[in-house]
Amino acid sequence: MIVRLRPVSTMLVLALALAGCGKSPEEHFEQAKALYAKGDSQGTILELKNTLQEQPNNAEARLLLGRTYIAQESYADALKELERAQKNGVPVNQVLPLLAKTYLRTGQAQKVLDLGLPPGRLNRQEIASMQATRAEAFLIMDRRADVDQAIAMAEEANPGDPDLLVLKARLALQKGNRAEGIQFLNAAISQDKNHVYAYYLKAAAQESEGKLDETLNTYREALKHDPKAFRAHLFISSIERRQGNLQASEKSLQAAEIAAPRHPLVIYSRAVIELQRNDLDAANESIQQVLKLVPDYLPARLVAALVNLGKGNYEQSLKDAQRVLAEQPSNTLAAQVVATSKLRSGDPKAAMQTLSKLLEDRPKDPVLLSIAGEASMQAQDYARAQSFLDQAEALNPGDLAIKELQATNLLAQGKTDLAIAELQQASKASDQARNADISLIRIHLQRKEFDQAFQAIDALEKKLPNSPVPHGLRAMAYVSKPDIPSARRSLEKALSVDPTYYPAAATLAELDLKDKDIAAARKRFDSILSHDKANVSAMVALANVALLEKKKDDYVNWLEKALKIDTRNMAAHAGLVRHHLAKQDKSRALAQAKQAQDTNPESLATINLLGATQAAVGDWGAAIDTYARLVNKAPQSAEALLLLAKAQSAIKPVDVVRKTLTQAIELKPDFLQAQDALIRLELVNNKPDAALAIARKIQAQQPRSPIGYDREGGILLSQKKYPQAVSAFEKALSLSAGGDVAGSIKLHRALFMAGNAKAADQRLTKLLSEHPKDSVLRTYAAEFFMVTKRNREAIAQYEVLLALAPNNALALNNLANLYLREKDSRALETAEKALKLAPDQPITQDTLGWILVEQGQLPRGMDLLSKAASRASKDPSVRYHYGAALYRAGKKTEAKKELAAAVGIGKLFPEKEQAEALLKNL
Repeated sequence: MIVRLRPVSTMLVLALALAGCGKSPEEHFEQAKALYAKGDSQGTILELKNTLQEQPNNAEARLLLGRTYIAQESYADALKELERAQKNGVPVNQVLPLLAKTYLRTGQAQKVLDLGLPPGRLNRQEIASMQATRAEAFLIMDRRADVDQAIAMAEEANPGDPDLLVLKARLALQKGNRAEGIQFLNAAISQDKNHVYAYYLKAAAQESEGKLDETLNTYREALKHDPKAFRAHLFISSIERRQGNLQASEKSLQAAEIAAPRHPLVIYSRAVIELQRNDLDAANESIQQVLKLVPDYLPARLVAALVNLGKGNYEQSLKDAQRVLAEQPSNTLAAQVVATSKLRSGDPKAAMQTLSKLLEDRPKDPVLLSIAGEASMQAQDYARAQSFLDQAEALNPGDLAIKELQATNLLAQGKTDLAIAELQQASKASDQARNADISLIRIHLQRKEFDQAFQAIDALEKKLPNSPVPHGLRAMAYVSKPDIPSARRSLEKALSVDPTYYPAAATLAELDLKDKDIAAARKRFDSILSHDKANVSAMVALANVALLEKKKDDYVNWLEKALKIDTRNMAAHAGLVRHHLAKQDKSRALAQAKQAQDTNPESLATINLLGATQAAVGDWGAAIDTYARLVNKAPQSAEALLLLAKAQSAIKPVDVVRKTLTQAIELKPDFLQAQDALIRLELVNNKPDAALAIARKIQAQQPRSPIGYDREGGILLSQKKYPQAVSAFEKALSLSAGGDVAGSIKLHRALFMAGNAKAADQRLTKLLSEHPKDSVLRTYAAEFFMVTKRNREAIAQYEVLLALAPNNALALNNLANLYLREKDSRALETAEKALKLAPDQPITQDTLGWILVEQGQLPRGMDLLSKAASRASKDPSVRYHYGAALYRAGKKTEAKKELAAAVGIGKLFPEKEQAEALLKNL
């Protein structure tokens, strides 16, 4: 017979099972004591918490938990447990010495003294320990007489007390009595082999005399007696790092992390070593953990400043370093970070103000002098920069970084040969790859000195035998020659050395795309991902390839994958913003830009992206606020002010925009983009003289450049001062290097407007013969002939243009119109092609529609013209064509409405006389 049991709840079964295998609070406590004896702090804490969960008033458990936290140097936690243990009745002699030491370690010296010494409750050893702790408290409070009295009372109670001996050693060492101090420490250690602070003080004394072997031995001796003494591991790691033994240093740090994984000092040390490795993300992650635990720990704040400086978060690095300086005005490293942050933010003047104060106290500091040199260089005071850098080099002649800065300063002054000599000297002086090597190669490439470039690359390859970088640079040289097959071979070699070397894959993909081989380009990045699945650069590149293939879903998917791995990737955020804007999805575009800003709030690039997106969706008020924030973060950035001015120009008064542009130009007097913007502003507001003054200022700043004269010509042309415009454009062309087609087009227009048609024609004919495949020039010539009703010449230009680019819808459309003018039978066929290429454009609908009407095909012609008129309601020619078609179809009322609209727009158009005549007949 089958017996059916009633179902039992899962929770009941689980509870019964746990009850059967669980431990009692007493058993947890016994286990905790055993683990404490073995030095297993984490296990002890876990068992004690289990005990206290059931027995919260267990005074012995609280006392042991306090001792365990002290062993971990978690003094705040220890204090809570010891105070509760005292309340729960732990004997005074057991808790008082521990409380005294914990108050001392948490900076509460007065509370140590407030504890007092209850008579008859402590033995001689406990009295000695308490008095030694009280002496330390008095020392902190600078009560020297009380210090001596407490020491005397401790000696009377127990002259061999280890805490007392350590205190006496500290006092002796402070007075410079090293031998006496070491003697006291050795005595303390003989009394208590586990007194780690005695070892630490002894090691510090040995290190101060440069006896690093003895120092390491002392720390290792401490670890023999207390393997969990994590500070010893940290001190050893620091010494090994300074000795250049990074592998051993890492191993010692890992031992500290095992002993005290959550201690701020351990996490801080991890941040320091990652900073030295230049792994800024790892360093930042660790240092932020430290600052959450101890936000006022100044060394951590300084490391955070250095990390942010390295990451380019200059505003944050400045804040962190200034916070350190506020507490430690003499902290030179913090001051250097302040100066460098200001310099990198584009404010060399503020950087020099900080450096000047430092240099008053330390005029022979080569680091400060080199930063001052860089600041002077950025301020374009090259003579002063050279002076600072020469002083720095004299103080530290072997510093190659200084030589590299000297070379950069020479380059900025146009002294390229001298710069090359400096870079060559710096390159030869080191068997390690340096910035000098790369700079030297780039200069030779810019000067087309390929033999010297290849020699420099060969020298770099000897320094970096297993790196893809030399092969990539060699490829760059071959591309410049140009020798594309050799460039491809070098790039393939770079990828054979490192299959994830993105620059080589990207350059090969670019060459593939030039050859119209999209599939090959895609494979380049697929290959990187096959070796490195988290390569965000490859993902963004694949998104761009998908865009070329018009695979919009793939484009979005790749960008979203990239952001899952790197939420701060600007290229991916910007790509998605562009995608949403193209789809007219304003809300998603804004949300994406705000997400980019939220993930990296200190980044100037993300603020710029948000401002640009707000401007693109027409939210000019928000864009102005965003760009104002950008200006506040980068007050010395002329570029930020230009962006603000562009946003202001949409809704703000002219004076406001002018003021912002003027500020940008004051910061950067030769800032051409701001000068151009101000010229346009003055012209729009009918102030040509002000615009002309800016153009002539450009000429004074750049007398050998055509730009100022080109701008002058444009202004004079807008004033209809055609002869003077011709002179300005001729001067601009005389200063141009090579054939300036755009400038020549402007000169042609000025000559024609000045009434010199013959000279204009000669120039245009010469231009077309010199640049037969320039599509911009062909388009200009075709449109010029079309507007001046030289139909045959316009047709010839459009036919050449279409031979170069057969799918140019606008060219086909204009050619169809010209054929219609000349009663050429090819008009209809050409207009059909244009409409097929641009079916939704009013201009192609209008052209084909009118040709059909002219040929008597009214139904289809009227349908196309109706669509064109609805989409281009303010184009009088389109409205006229539709009105005339309606008239021919007998729809006179509707025709009258369209013709009246065409004439009423008030613009000149070729068919205006016909429109007015037809309207009069109606």
